[in-house]
Amino acid sequence: MTCALLVILSACDVQTSPTAQPTTSDGFNKPAKELTELYSACTLVVDEEARIYTKNAAERLKELIAPKLDTQIKASHTPVEGELTVYVGAAGHTSDAWQGFNKNGYVIWQSGGTVVLSGSNAENTYTAVSRYIVEVIKNDAINIGRIDDGLLISCDYGNRADYIADIDKFQTVWQYDWHSPEWAHDFSSKIKDFLMSNSRPISYGHRGDVEHYPENSIEGIISAIKKGVDLVEVDVCRTSDNVLVLNHGDDLRATTDWSEKRGQTIDGVKLPTSFDIGKWTYEQLSKLCLRTGNGEYAAGKKSEITDYRIVTLEEVFSVCNEKCFVLIDKLTASDWDDVFSVIKKTGAARCFIYAGMAGSREEASKMKADVREALGTTGPSFFESGRSWSGTWYDEFELTTTEQFDKYYKQQVAIGSIVSTNRICRLIDYIDRYYYADKAPGNTSCNQK
Repeated sequence: MTCALLVILSACDVQTSPTAQPTTSDGFNKPAKELTELYSACTLVVDEEARIYTKNAAERLKELIAPKLDTQIKASHTPVEGELTVYVGAAGHTSDAWQGFNKNGYVIWQSGGTVVLSGSNAENTYTAVSRYIVEVIKNDAINIGRIDDGLLISCDYGNRADYIADIDKFQTVWQYDWHSPEWAHDFSSKIKDFLMSNSRPISYGHRGDVEHYPENSIEGIISAIKKGVDLVEVDVCRTSDNVLVLNHGDDLRATTDWSEKRGQTIDGVKLPTSFDIGKWTYEQLSKLCLRTGNGEYAAGKKSEITDYRIVTLEEVFSVCNEKCFVLIDKLTASDWDDVFSVIKKTGAARCFIYAGMAGSREEASKMKADVREALGTTGPSFFESGRSWSGTWYDEFELTTTEQFDKYYKQQVAIGSIVSTNRICRLIDYIDRYYYADKAPGNTSCNQK
């Protein structure tokens, strides 16, 4: 591996075996040969029960290799000498590199005709495959045969608390597919733009980044921030022990694996049978896992269960502080004291915009005064911005081309300059093209799972 790869992700370790020869300046040892000279065929091994992100990762790799080698995807496979075998996810491979990893992250390992691309969940496996394609083999399958034996890249994200404390530790599933423009990450500019009704549109992420992560998940909110969103809307409920948590309403059935776990005892904690969040403590809720996207009510079909957990409002303010605005749905001014306590605890004075909870300018002014007195500063309110809201919740998922997205967003901006979106990178691309013409435009695609 080259030094360039050693530096790209400082959270990841890149190693070669002790017997590996020094690599050349372009990162490859072996001469460029057609893969047909090195291998007779290729098999990608993917578990039948794998989640869609893992399966899509395998399809992405197959698309790259298939023009050069006869390539199949199988649920199980016995490696054959002279064939290329690629394990995508934890599908039957026994490499020490993966078996000994046991962390939240991924491993990229290659030795001869065997490649292992495996993550601790489906999203991390997709990221591993994306990195292998983009950085390691540089989008050319021929380079698979030129990598020095003993390649090992291990990337440890840390635990959930680690990436909540430092969102740079969270590696998004789309990071090798799309890059947000620089202007989208300047929080002081976001405040100025929000308060100027005639400035650019404001991107309003509906329940975080539901395109790539479960709605109202901390991972989806971090992903939205990394995309450069201006504002995230979250739905907040209250547990039986008075903890403010995220969920779209009090019903756990659509968004979690409640039906699989209700009434069970998990890690010594007895779970209620009720699907009403108000009947659960936060400790009990923490045993449930979130479903992909918008949960079971998305597109009328059952969604996949992830290993992501229900989020507290405190975690939301912690990750959004000085990065993007927060709008709280489902709570009202009567809940202000509890929300105010969270803002004081996290110090997130400037990211709360008071819309949603405050039903009037007067209510917003009182809340702002409380925050300013406690923390010395405060964020803007919707009532003083002179802006209006627009956006239909799911229409964007029917769109495919840049022209269709541009037409849709132009219509929405004509209605209101705070645009709700489920396709954050598409909206940011639109703003970049039409409001930042003097700057290099962003990419115009962001792959869906």
